[in-house]
Amino acid sequence: MISAIVAVDENWGIGNNNKLLAHIPEDMKLFKKLTNGCIVIMGSKTWESLPKRPLPNRYNIVITKNPPAVSEWEDEVHYIGLEQVKNFLATTKEEVFVIGGGAIYKELLPYCDCAYVTKIHHAFDNVDTYFPNIDNVLEWEIDIVGCKKKYDNIEYHFCVYRKNKGEEFMVMNKKNFDDVQSPKHYTDTKIEVIDYIEDKNLGFCLGNVVKYVSRAGKKHSADKTDKEKAIQDLKKAEWYLKRRIRELEEELCD
Repeated sequence: MISAIVAVDENWGIGNNNKLLAHIPEDMKLFKKLTNGCIVIMGSKTWESLPKRPLPNRYNIVITKNPPAVSEWEDEVHYIGLEQVKNFLATTKEEVFVIGGGAIYKELLPYCDCAYVTKIHHAFDNVDTYFPNIDNVLEWEIDIVGCKKKYDNIEYHFCVYRKNKGEEFMVMNKKNFDDVQSPKHYTDTKIEVIDYIEDKNLGFCLGNVVKYVSRAGKKHSADKTDKEKAIQDLKKAEWYLKRRIRELEEELCD
């Protein structure tokens, strides 16, 4: 999973003069919790702005055209060019977080599946760096919206965006389901599954749980490819189940 993580103001501003617009302790805690043990990718300016370098318990990748000849953090930091990073992201199966700055977000957002966004309820005057406004990008959809919080007169909330990948993020109904390019071994049963979802009034998330579990159940072949597809379907079902749990938890906050 490749994710972006960022804090933005009402205009999607993220910084000024290589500094954050606001320092919110809970935002910092979330950043640490999510990125802990993962790969973090950043530009050279973001790297230079870190109060502590490198970020502990994370493998730091710094995008730069001028890597140092000698690094004191050889085992923890890797200096690399932008194109090399793109090639890495196109094939990696590691848990990766893109952490800034503005130009790096813009270049690498197309490779991201998820964006963890702290939305600050304020428009700052002095801003020189922005995150792309993914509210205006059709392929991104907001998945989770957290409760409104407040720190030092700054209101904010956490939210998660997911990239719409077509079939796995479609609202399940007969009209759009027939347009989906389904695997051949699932085609014969797809309407039966959707009828079941509609009859039981399961809703979007639980409907997709049923869909992917059902599809995985059709893959009884000993073929390695079928087994790999079944694993992917079950992971998708697990993702939607967790999403529904999070939705219910968020509703309890309201």
